[in-house]
Amino acid sequence: MKVKKPSFSIILFKSKELANGEHPIMIRATFNRERKYYSIGLSATPEAWDNDLGRYKGKRLTEDQRQANHVLNDYAVKLRGMDDHFSKSEFTFEKFERLFFKSSNGVVGDYIQEVITQLESEERFSSAQAYKNTLSKLKEFDKKQFTFLDIDERFLNRFETFMKKTLSPATSGIFLRTLRAVYNRAIKDNVIKAEHYPFKGFSIEVHKGRKKALTKEQLIELKSYKVSKGSRMWHSRNLFLFSYYARGMNMTDMANLTWKNVVGDRIFYTRQKTNDNLDLKIDENLAKIMAEYSGGDYVFPVLENGLEPKTIRYRIMARLKKVNKDLQEIAKKTGLPHDITFYWARHTYATTLKRAGVSIAIIQETLGHSSEAVTKNYLDSFQTNQLDEISKHL
Repeated sequence: MKVKKPSFSIILFKSKELANGEHPIMIRATFNRERKYYSIGLSATPEAWDNDLGRYKGKRLTEDQRQANHVLNDYAVKLRGMDDHFSKSEFTFEKFERLFFKSSNGVVGDYIQEVITQLESEERFSSAQAYKNTLSKLKEFDKKQFTFLDIDERFLNRFETFMKKTLSPATSGIFLRTLRAVYNRAIKDNVIKAEHYPFKGFSIEVHKGRKKALTKEQLIELKSYKVSKGSRMWHSRNLFLFSYYARGMNMTDMANLTWKNVVGDRIFYTRQKTNDNLDLKIDENLAKIMAEYSGGDYVFPVLENGLEPKTIRYRIMARLKKVNKDLQEIAKKTGLPHDITFYWARHTYATTLKRAGVSIAIIQETLGHSSEAVTKNYLDSFQTNQLDEISKHL
């Protein structure tokens, strides 16, 4: 894929006149027909300016003009470097501003905020939220502005110790892995040199944690718990059970399901996290839940047509919080684990099949896996009719 290239030039900005009658000399960056101008603290008259060369002209330059031409030469060389960099890397004005005007060992907080802005512009809100959470935790740990050069092995050890005072090892590991991703990205963007990479001698603890799955008895207890039809708790339980019967479908994919995804006795949908096209058979359990919903384009009452991407993300996260709260309310009055969340539906799906004797080669510890890639690999490895067949164990 060819990378769209920006263009840069040093120009005399004649649209603005200074008090001394001169015009400011500016760097102009152009990308996708958008232009931005950056002042460099120099000015000239039209008569003293060579527009083609981007320099002061004339045989009798003042000492200040000669010195300024040296500065302009340096800027020109640096801009050629920007040309080369952005011929291989995606361009944003924010990235150009940081690379061109700031030192290579930039402020970590500023860089993370830039990444967040870019991710949100690409509508990658889940990733953006992960960076926001990490930035918040870093600010909580060290309120002063620190640079990438400040992050060494000692810094990482102190940050890990700080987090473990209030967080589980698993959660601490998530923040550390996100910080590592930030550092790798900064190296790629030439913010910091690879020789300063601090994670070579630092090991991030891998913590599996306990299995988050309901037993068969607990699942029966959840299904038989009395709730008022149409209540929020009723909807929350339906969403949990639908995910369980739908091979652990996540909330985003469930919220985006429309009746157009239903063809005959199957659901066809694209898994948003991996962009995989999937389908599953609507068994009697799924059919019973879906029969409770009708009257709109979407299967479940979470989204509606015409919403902006940010609103969609907010609606889904808000519903997820409500479902988790309702499940934990049910847990207080039953024998369910008090820390149950919607995500337990995925684990319960996998664990139920395992307990029923379904091959581990097929399940591969289904939803207790270590990465999304593992899930994709095992889902791709067996046929749709096999998936339909094993659902009888649920």
